[in-house]
Amino acid sequence: MDDESSGTASDRPYPEVNDLEIPEDIVQKWQQLLDITAEIFEVPAGLIMRIDPPYIEVFEASGNPENPYEIGGTEDMLGLYCEEVVLSQEPLHVPDAQQSDRWRDNMDVEEFGLVTYLGYPIEWPGGAVFGTICVLDDEEREFEGIYRDLLQQFKRMVEVDLDMIVRQQELEAKNDRLQEFATIVSHDLRNPLNVAEGELELAQQEYTNEHLRAVERAHERIHVLIDDLLTLARNTDRPTELASIELGAFAESSWQNVDVGDATLHVDVEQTVRADASRLGQVFENLYRNAIEHGGADVHVWVGPLEDGFYVEDDGPGIDVADRERVFESGYTNSRTGSGYGLAIVADIVAIHGWDVEIVESAAGGARFEFRGVE
Repeated sequence: MDDESSGTASDRPYPEVNDLEIPEDIVQKWQQLLDITAEIFEVPAGLIMRIDPPYIEVFEASGNPENPYEIGGTEDMLGLYCEEVVLSQEPLHVPDAQQSDRWRDNMDVEEFGLVTYLGYPIEWPGGAVFGTICVLDDEEREFEGIYRDLLQQFKRMVEVDLDMIVRQQELEAKNDRLQEFATIVSHDLRNPLNVAEGELELAQQEYTNEHLRAVERAHERIHVLIDDLLTLARNTDRPTELASIELGAFAESSWQNVDVGDATLHVDVEQTVRADASRLGQVFENLYRNAIEHGGADVHVWVGPLEDGFYVEDDGPGIDVADRERVFESGYTNSRTGSGYGLAIVADIVAIHGWDVEIVESAAGGARFEFRGVE
């Protein structure tokens, strides 16, 4: 914490991340945080300042009546306490500006008589400058020990919120790209696929050929890929509608929606769960298809209860320990017929519901998917 400025505001880059909106619920939380700060520190002003080059803005302020700062107020960055914190990206403590050649003419002193300052820089994830969190007093004060620790903890709380905002923005952008891609897949691939299938059907009327059957299987796989991609896109776009679901009956009805061949389902569960019925159906159907795809047409599948959830297991070849995390990644498959998106869809639906899923070995040596944290 020094008294020397390291440059001017124009010397520092301010990336586009600073243009992101702060959600209202977070703004309200910060307001409460500053009210607590001002009360604990017994100061007239607790502030969160945000950079808006070439200005600095009072983004949030403690609501105590002695606070002279108004939310939304801006100042040129010309020698302010907070400007030093922003430029140096280091905390600053000024016990008494009147005793400092560097700070006695500071605008905060001249306009409001606030001679004591303690402030910490606030950064977006990645190091981009957001602004500062600070307290100011009109009396000489030494803020040491627990005061500095406390303000630093508040700074970290604000930075956690900023990290969440960036992650949410990235997720929304990713979902937008996924929606665009899904639209292209749906419209631009289905039309030529339908033409190809029509031509194939005509060819099969004249010829019986294993090569034509291979083309038919390829078309079937393309349909699976398209359907799974669209499912992924819709899962991110559609709100969750929870309902009480009788798990045993639901598992059995989902079995009817899958081409199960000679596979056998065993259900031994009576619990009721809160879930989005459409999405839960996708979970069961994808797990059933996965079991049949890897375990063969005569695979056995069991659905049973856990203390805080349920499981789906089979007597197929199982999943190697090294692959148990990767199978939930989009596009990952070790099968010639699978799309690689079925288990990724399962993982997305689990995340949407706030559940956890883990793969272990079943009693029969196959794969066992355990769902926990289920209400």
